[in-house]
Amino acid sequence: MPVTFETTRTAVENKVATMTCPAHNTFNCSLSTEFAASFLYDITSLVLVLAVMPTILTIGLVGNLAFLFVMARIRSMRTVTNAYLMNLAIADILFLVVTVGDKLARYLVTPVPWDQLYLGVAGCTSLNLLQHLFNWVSIFLVTLVTLERYYGVCHPLKHMVMYTYSRTWKLIAGAWFLALFCSVVVVPTHCRVLLKCIVWPDSTEYSAYPNIVGVCAPVPSNDWLAISTNLFQTIPFFSAMVFNCFAYVRIIRALKDRPGSNALSQHAISMNDRVRNQVSIMLIANGVSFFVCGAPFQALSFGAAIQDIVDDERGFGSFVHVARTMLYLNSAINPFIYNATNPSYRRSFRDAFMRRVSSRESAQRQYLSKARKSPPQTLNVNSIELCPSKTDKDASGQITE
Repeated sequence: MPVTFETTRTAVENKVATMTCPAHNTFNCSLSTEFAASFLYDITSLVLVLAVMPTILTIGLVGNLAFLFVMARIRSMRTVTNAYLMNLAIADILFLVVTVGDKLARYLVTPVPWDQLYLGVAGCTSLNLLQHLFNWVSIFLVTLVTLERYYGVCHPLKHMVMYTYSRTWKLIAGAWFLALFCSVVVVPTHCRVLLKCIVWPDSTEYSAYPNIVGVCAPVPSNDWLAISTNLFQTIPFFSAMVFNCFAYVRIIRALKDRPGSNALSQHAISMNDRVRNQVSIMLIANGVSFFVCGAPFQALSFGAAIQDIVDDERGFGSFVHVARTMLYLNSAINPFIYNATNPSYRRSFRDAFMRRVSSRESAQRQYLSKARKSPPQTLNVNSIELCPSKTDKDASGQITE
């Protein structure tokens, strides 16, 4: 029931007098309980925080930890490609723990969803540094693994020279250091706690609610810092998305141009080629899901930057919940994509958890592991029985990888 201003004027003045907030950072919710309720968790927020986010966190932890266990258990899984995916799994685990953990902790300590006063200056700085770090490194790793597949499929000879195991780990270390640098650059946007005061309705229902809340804020007197940070975050993301889409198109075209559409080529293509093709398709599916799930949140950040530039104060409503949920989901689904799109990964998961690797499968994987590190093998097409009418047509090239 709304409370009239006349009955609460004295109480409001007394409360404001004891607060440390300036007038423009004070919210007077005493005039309406409906307005006061807008500062609290609504049904949608409660469902997200208490059900959806913990579920995503659990799925992400189980899936990514399972993938790391398979990497440790199955030696044949320790390839150049999986080195990138292993670091991506680590980044996803840490991102989920930091982001979802913050939302759960905030729910436990304050009834106001956006209240970050409990973090303090150190918490604001470290939390946002880690969130940006794991987000940046995911973008860099997805781009690096796409580049590795591009060279592996479209330029196999260059791939053999460029992508040694030691060089791969140097690139991975470079991705982490570059992500750390980019994260440090945006630290000034979350290096202090801005206090805001809330005057609640004069009712026992609101008596235990905090009168002072806080939000992580940029350094004072720098309105363009948050705008530039949003642009600094979104422009590289969409640039990476364009580059990855270009690489995916080239990879798919190269795979289609390879032999594989008739009975002859099914004999000619080697097991190693088929495995490489499966890995390429798997990584394309993984990359597409990464950019599809991350694009709404990045678009939201870009929209916030434009909104600040044009001084538009309209909110984004439920789109914030959708974008944030998809961003968290992005860090949880990768291992399931691997299993859904690649039979070799399904076998490795099964073998790792059933603790049995048959001698035949072990020999096959040892062969594939050695083949990835050996020089390209040339197939002598003349050794295959061919129909006389197809000999000249199909024996014109050599299949190498």
